[in-house]
Amino acid sequence: MQTHTEEEEELRGFRELHQAEREQLQEVIATLKNDIETIKRQKRRIEEERDTFIEMREKAKAKKRKLKEILNSDKLVRIRELEEAKREVQERLKKKETELYKYKFKIKDLQKTKQVLTHRT
Repeated sequence: MQTHTEEEEELRGFRELHQAEREQLQEVIATLKNDIETIKRQKRRIEEERDTFIEMREKAKAKKRKLKEILNSDKLVRIRELEEAKREVQERLKKKETELYKYKFKIKDLQKTKQVLTHRT
């Protein structure tokens, strides 16, 4: 059997061992808490970066659409200008054809007049 002092020694040994394990567990818990806080900060930073990226992507898409609209409107303006120029050229061509027809008619008329005058003389 164990004596009273041996039991106290054994009990003190268990308490010291328990205290050492407890301190070690507290250190592990503190380290884990610190790691958890670090991970939370990193998560918030990553979420903020993601939100910033999404916002920038949306702005880029909007800018691209706006530029496309501007280019399309510039193209439409250019098409209208070219159509107007084409109409003007067609009108001038029609006027020239009309003038040419008048001149041909005058030439034929003058030729007939010349023939009539030639036969009279």
